[in-house]
Amino acid sequence: MKISVALCTYNGEKYIKEQLDSILNQTTKVDEIVICDDKSTDTTMDILRLYENKYPDIFRVYTNEETLKSVKNFEKAISLCTGEITFLSDQDDFWYPEKVSVMINHFLEQPEMMAFCSNGFLMNENSEIIIDHFTKWDVFEKYSAKKPHLDTFNFLTQKGNFSTGATMAVKTDFAKSTFPIPEVQDFHHDEWITLLATVEGKMGFINQKLINYRVHSTQQVGGIAFHKDSKYFKQIFDYFSFNDQNDFKSIKSRIKAQVEWHNKFLINFKSNSTQYQLLKNKFDIELKKNNTLLNQNFPLKSFVVQNIDKLLNKRQLKK
Repeated sequence: MKISVALCTYNGEKYIKEQLDSILNQTTKVDEIVICDDKSTDTTMDILRLYENKYPDIFRVYTNEETLKSVKNFEKAISLCTGEITFLSDQDDFWYPEKVSVMINHFLEQPEMMAFCSNGFLMNENSEIIIDHFTKWDVFEKYSAKKPHLDTFNFLTQKGNFSTGATMAVKTDFAKSTFPIPEVQDFHHDEWITLLATVEGKMGFINQKLINYRVHSTQQVGGIAFHKDSKYFKQIFDYFSFNDQNDFKSIKSRIKAQVEWHNKFLINFKSNSTQYQLLKNKFDIELKKNNTLLNQNFPLKSFVVQNIDKLLNKRQLKK
C-alpha cells in the first residue's frame, strides 16, 4: 500500500524540521511527502529544499505562484498525492513513531471506512506537553465511549467537528472526490472531508494519542484546547453531548442546527451536483425525522412555534 503525506507550509521555519523528522521516523515508512508552500517569506523553502535534496525519492516540494490560503492549499497538496492513503499534516506538530502504522492497520481492519482521525496531546511553543488542558478530542472520546453507535454526522452538524486535519488519514481517491472544497467563512478542509465521510458512517475515530498538536500564538485555527477546570470540563462535555432525548427543547435545537447548516452551506455549494445531492438527501431525512417527532409529540407547541418562526423568518430553509 502506497502512503502519501500532504503537508502545507507558510513561514514555518521554527518547527518544520521537528515535524518532518517525526514523519521520516515512522515505524511504517511513508512513500511520498507532498509539500505545498504558500509563498513563505522566511527560510521555510530553504529548509524544504535541503530535505528534498537529501530524500529525492520521498519529497516533492511545490511553491504556489499565488497565495492560496489553508483550504485551497490543502486541496492542491492532496490532489498531487499518488498514494492509496493520504495523511494530512500541519507544519508545526510532532508525530509519534507508531502513528502511520496504527492508522494503516485501522484501514486494513475496516476497509469500508474512508477516513480516520485520532486523539492527540497538546504541546506548547517549546515542544513541551501541556498537562493542564484537555482537548475536544478527549471530550469526544469520553462521550463516544458511552455511545458506541453514535451518529457522527449528527454530532458534527449539531455539536461541532470532532476531527482535526492534523490527526487525519483519508483514502486518497475519496479525498479527491470531495473537490472542490467550498470556500465558506469559518469552514475548513478537514470539516468538509469529515462531513462527507460521516454521511454514510465511514469516518472513524481512534482513541490513541498519535500526535503532539502545537498550540501557539500564531496558530491559524484554534478552538482545540480547554483548561482542566472540572466545572468547565463538565460545561464543555455537556455542550458536546448529543441530546437524543425526545423532549421539545432538544428536538427544536436539532432542527435549528440542521436548518443553519443548510442555509450556511448547501446553498453555497450547488456547483457539484453529486455532493450537493448527497448532503441534501441526508439533511432532508434528518429534518423530516425531527419535524415529525415535534408534530407527533408536541402538536400544539409545534403549530405555534412553526407559525411564529415563519413570521420572524427563523428556522426557515433558504432556496
